[in-house]
Amino acid sequence: MADKNAVGSTLGFVIARGFTQVGRYPALLGFDGSQRLFAELFADVDRPDVQPAGAYYKLITNLQAGQTIRIMQIYWPDAEPRTAFLQRLAGWENHKTEGLDILHQGLSLAAQQLPLPFLRRTFIEYVCQGEGGLAWWEGLPDTCASFGVQAKYLGAREIQELAYRILNPGFDQYAKPEAADLSGIMQ
Repeated sequence: MADKNAVGSTLGFVIARGFTQVGRYPALLGFDGSQRLFAELFADVDRPDVQPAGAYYKLITNLQAGQTIRIMQIYWPDAEPRTAFLQRLAGWENHKTEGLDILHQGLSLAAQQLPLPFLRRTFIEYVCQGEGGLAWWEGLPDTCASFGVQAKYLGAREIQELAYRILNPGFDQYAKPEAADLSGIMQ
């Protein structure tokens, strides 16, 4: 049997027992009882000198012995450009003639039928171990900021959406995380 802790394994991520609170952050409760916190890293749009490699190096060198972190880069469908285009197209009132109407219908159909463009998104999964681990987690945005990288902590719904994306990228068309009942978050 393959090692379940092998590099790249998602078994421990997708087999979870629900959510819990760690300080003020929602955490995925792992099958082994671990508390997993998640954040997304992205470039600061106001800084031309973004250094993600420096930020990753600083994050890793600040870890204490025994702490676990996983940096994941995932290709994620981006619906925003399509939505914006369709909204502008819906407001297009100059398609009264037959030729412009055909153009309008063709553009609308093409935008709805073409696959979504993809973004590369970077996520951090951190296994929190007590108060010392929580202090490291709370310092994450400041650690990254000096390298032009911003960190955004994920909420329970965003963590669930990330789990769906890793488990099965096509799963979102069948089960929407926003429809999930998260009332079972343990306090």
